[in-house]
Formats: sequence, C-alpha cells, structure tokens
Amino acid sequence: METQEAALSVTGVRASVGPRPGSAAVPAAPGPQPRPAGQSAGDRGRAQGVAPFSCGRPTLEHPASPLAGVCAEDTAPGPGPVTPEHCPPAGRTMLREQYIDKTRVAVFGKDYGGYLSTYILPAKGEDQGPVFACGAAVSPITDFKLYASAFSERYLGLHGLDNRAYEMTKVAHRVSALGEQQFLIIHATADEKVHFQHTAELISQLISGKANYSLQIYPDESHYFHSAPLQQHLHRAVISFFVECFRAQDQPPAAAAREDEEED
Repeated sequence: METQEAALSVTGVRASVGPRPGSAAVPAAPGPQPRPAGQSAGDRGRAQGVAPFSCGRPTLEHPASPLAGVCAEDTAPGPGPVTPEHCPPAGRTMLREQYIDKTRVAVFGKDYGGYLSTYILPAKGEDQGPVFACGAAVSPITDFKLYASAFSERYLGLHGLDNRAYEMTKVAHRVSALGEQQFLIIHATADEKVHFQHTAELISQLISGKANYSLQIYPDESHYFHSAPLQQHLHRAVISFFVECFRAQDQPPAAAAREDEEED
C-alpha cells in the first residue's frame, strides 16, 4: 500500500480532528486560505504530496474518522484551550494508520498553534526516536508573560503573584531537547498580536541548545498578512519546507552510505 506524508496542524481551538487527504499543509488559522487562480486546495495538495491532519480545528469532511475527538473532546473535557498534552494522542493515533509513512510526519501551527507545535516537536515515540521529522511555527507564543494578559491571566493566573505556571509553560526547557529535526520559524517584525520578542527569545534558546532551525521574517508586516501575495508567499514557504523535509527522509544516513560504497 502506498504511504503518505502527513503534517499535524495544531491550533488553540477545541474541536475534533481528522484526516484531510488532498489538501496542502497551509496555516491552520481562521479565515479563507488564498491559492493561485484556477487551482483548488485539493489540486495544490496533490501537487505537493502533503496531507495534513488538523489538531484542534474542526474537520467536517470526515466525521467518522478514527482520529475524531482524539486531540480534543476525549482528552480535555470542559471548556478551555487545547494544551500540549492533548495533541500527542492524535499523533500516536495517526501513526497507527497503515497508510502513514512514520518517517514523514511533521507538526505545524500559528499563534497558540505555533506554541503547541514548538512544544511537542521534541516528542519521542515508543522507540525513543523523534515522532516528528520536522516542524514549522508561524508567530509562535514562547512566553505567556509577553502575550495578551486577558488570555494568559485567564488560564495561568495573575503574573507577579504566582509565576510557577508561567515558568512551566515556557518552551525554553523543551527546545533544548531538539535533535537534528528541522525547525522553521516565521514571524512578521511588526506583529501586533504576538510580538517579535517571542521569536527573538526563542532563537536565543535554540542557539543555546544547538538546535537546527531556520528563520524567515516579513519586515514591517502585521500579524494577519492582509496582502494576498504575502499570504501566498507564506504558504509556498511552508509547503516547500515540508516537501524538502520529507524528501530528505529518502537520503540514507552518511554512515550507511559510506558502508555501501565500501561494499561496492
């Protein structure tokens, strides 16, 4: 049976999850997703060969999917945002599907989804190997004391009185566990919702942890990328990143390649 690449797309909205075959790994964010004229989302996904699974975003095309509810209702009763503990079950369930190539699984998100993606990217599987080959985050939240207090204080309490929750939710202690996984960070320098300081601090932590990362910035652009050409550029960058990441899995490790050469 032919296997298929998959990208686990995460957001901060509680809903069900399910496979979305034939669509591209584009930002899981509210609002319409632009695409080239005359090309459907399915055409674009088939051309790239990337099929995302959405964690925390409603997927109505497959209500009977075995993934439905794994990341949301079944693991997080009651109101509230999806947390890092809710998405690994979706990933593990996805990996049990026989049509998924376990060497080509990635994670992606924006805003709070970017926080979740960054947080779970170092996750290990049952064999202690990385679950995700790579990950991408757009405007990721990295420290909730820098984020909107109306959101942060609702779930983490008033900063300054008890900072333990804020310290525990930082991604600093997670990114230090990143190995050779590829990690793409995208951020607009004039982002008014998730300030660029989040990414600046994340980069400092990645450098300290000797992590493998790439940074793409959009100078003087706001959080929402109102320009259609900019949105298309963003989507192409993310899709190209995943395509290259999945293609790299076809390359044999350097040691194995040397052994093959010696045998010849």
